[in-house]
Amino acid sequence: MTKIYRTEAGVERVARGFADRSLPKAERTHAAHFAAVLWLLRQHPESLVRERMPGLICAYNEATGVPNTNTDGYHETITLASIAAARAFLAVQSAAKPLSEVVDALMATPLGRSG
Repeated sequence: MTKIYRTEAGVERVARGFADRSLPKAERTHAAHFAAVLWLLRQHPESLVRERMPGLICAYNEATGVPNTNTDGYHETITLASIAAARAFLAVQSAAKPLSEVVDALMATPLGRSG
């Protein structure tokens, strides 16, 4: 299995960098999206993550020059489906399992394929 993030600190860095818009655009990958969502879900209730994620994504997109239009940037359905999928995947993982390993396991499933 491919190691995407070697440590918990790596997952947290991506999640915090996404949230505060300091994550370089080149690092905002499909895996980074799930890493951020998984980290947020471990920190907050799903309802709060669903509530906050649209604003976080839109702000990050704007900070990195990605327009939020009907065809680009933030997409509500994809975001809500990704949060639900991450929550369901996280629910069957041990709470003691490091998020770096959870991200690797999730990315090894069909959810790990983008596009």
